[in-house]
Amino acid sequence: NPAIKGTVLSVPSQIVHNAFVNFSVPQTGVYSIRVQDGKSCEAVVTVNMTACDVTDAVLVEAPDVLAAPGQTVCIDVISPNFPNDVLGTNFSVSWNPGVIQFSSITSNLTGFSTINNTNHTNTGSGQLGFIYNSPDLINPITLPPGNVLFTLCFTAIGSIGQSTGIGFSASPTPINFDNTMGLPIAPIFNFGSVTIAPPQPLD
Repeated sequence: NPAIKGTVLSVPSQIVHNAFVNFSVPQTGVYSIRVQDGKSCEAVVTVNMTACDVTDAVLVEAPDVLAAPGQTVCIDVISPNFPNDVLGTNFSVSWNPGVIQFSSITSNLTGFSTINNTNHTNTGSGQLGFIYNSPDLINPITLPPGNVLFTLCFTAIGSIGQSTGIGFSASPTPINFDNTMGLPIAPIFNFGSVTIAPPQPLD
């Protein structure tokens, strides 16, 4: 199924010749990995991931939503499957800044602040980093009700019919989830989207 895609976990600057590239996939199966450098013929290899167990992975996802031009739209980034031993997490969110304009990020995680827990210098380019560790660096992270990691708010600036994905990546902040033993936990990301649509009539 070509609609089912994996996520590259490696930082873009570290994806160079002869480097190892880390990735995760959302479910078991056989995947095609396509490598392109923009200068020569691409390479395609097949990887059998049918033996993977995804039940212990961290699941992070965003919804598909509609927004009218000029409307403020807020998106909950949630983790429906969040293991009870996660001590630290960081990853990035990306979007098309020509369709939606970043307004704010909020979170009910203990001690969260925009200054300390985000890399927000590239929001004008459609990128935001999220960094959060257990406040005492001993006990696992406890998620608020609804398993909401944080909420992103945007202003819809695109034209009707335009759409942007709400994606997850390793830029500007690398992807990393650690447990209380200091070991990495595999993440699974389900992308969301914002589509610019005509205003909905009031009931």
